[in-house]
Amino acid sequence: MGLIKKNLLLIVFILIFLAGMGIFAYGWTVFGKNDEKIQTVDRKYRKIKGLRSKLVANNVLANYERVANASKRSQEEFRNDIIATTDRPLIFDGVFPKPSGLTFDNLYQDFSGMYCDLVDGYLKTLNAGSRPSVVDEEAVRSKIDSTSSVGGGIRGLNSNAATNTGADIQVNELRKERSRKISIYANHNSFFAYEFWRNFQLDKNDTMLKNSWYTQIGHWIQEDVVHAIRDINYPSRSVAKSPVKRLIEISFGGPAFSGRPSVSDDKRKAEIVTRRVNNSVYMTPEYLRARASKAGASGKGSSGSYGQMTYAWTKRSSDKLVDVVHFEIAVVIDSTRINDFIDVLQSDKFTEDVSGNGEITKTNRRNQMTVLQIQLDPLNITEEEKGGFFYGPSSLKVLRVICEYTFYREGYDRYMPEMVKNELNPKKK
Repeated sequence: MGLIKKNLLLIVFILIFLAGMGIFAYGWTVFGKNDEKIQTVDRKYRKIKGLRSKLVANNVLANYERVANASKRSQEEFRNDIIATTDRPLIFDGVFPKPSGLTFDNLYQDFSGMYCDLVDGYLKTLNAGSRPSVVDEEAVRSKIDSTSSVGGGIRGLNSNAATNTGADIQVNELRKERSRKISIYANHNSFFAYEFWRNFQLDKNDTMLKNSWYTQIGHWIQEDVVHAIRDINYPSRSVAKSPVKRLIEISFGGPAFSGRPSVSDDKRKAEIVTRRVNNSVYMTPEYLRARASKAGASGKGSSGSYGQMTYAWTKRSSDKLVDVVHFEIAVVIDSTRINDFIDVLQSDKFTEDVSGNGEITKTNRRNQMTVLQIQLDPLNITEEEKGGFFYGPSSLKVLRVICEYTFYREGYDRYMPEMVKNELNPKKK
């Protein structure tokens, strides 16, 4: 007890020191927590303060709204433009989707006349013409004295230059003169079904309606090919100066309209380049669509496609949105302009509807053609000249291209006959 009394003051100081250390330790802990809270609050404050510079003003919000509305309108306009590419003038309004307004005979008579007029228009657009016919050349030969023409006839057609007679020289001059007056060699039979409609015979209504529809499809495709050739040949007015010098054919791979023999503009037997398929002048367009096939063990099956003329690397085929058609173009062309021709085939095309007073009421802009395959073959110039063609001094090739053409179903669905729709989308049994 005495010891405590002696050291009481020291004990008091020790207790006070320990209490102070406890209070310091508690204060330090509380201060640390408060500091963390202060730093958290400060971070939130700075974050909120930073957002002030990112807030969107009312005028900016209004601008965003205008952009969004414009985007929506743009989508609608784009859709309308896509539909418009296939919503094009018909050959004859009274036929589709089913005949109306005229007797069966008169209706298809009018359709045939209008289609033949369109083919005449193709040739006029291209400033096209045929090589001189046998009749034309014989008329020249008949004017030459029999002693200089070695008996006349057509023997001189295949003569060598060293043995050319006076008649041969005059005939060659006739051929050159023809080539100077036209921009490209082409005639009615370069196109599809002209002879069929010029000499058509009435058949059952459903047969005639189906023939008319595929002729309509063929016309739209041919029209774009004609525009492409016109554009690349412009402003040439002679074969020698034209990149595309001869249109051999625009043809399709569907079933033939009839068993008529192929046509020829004369009886010369020179080995000139001709259609790939002899009777293709009567072969119709055909929609590219998958053939029905039985599924194998894996549940999958395939047996090719209807209407396919070559491998379709685009992977397109007819469905609920689009219809796809393959076709072939064959031309004699300046070999230095092949790429240009391919480009113009796949470029934009325009058609303008003009009212009676000359005002443009509608402009149709489209780009529906894709080149799938290109084949280049040499051209036998000697045989071509013997056959009546004069191309001028150029490096020439025979170019055959297979293309696909895309129609947007919504653009012409209201015109399509029911029988064609049923072929494209057969009803499940």
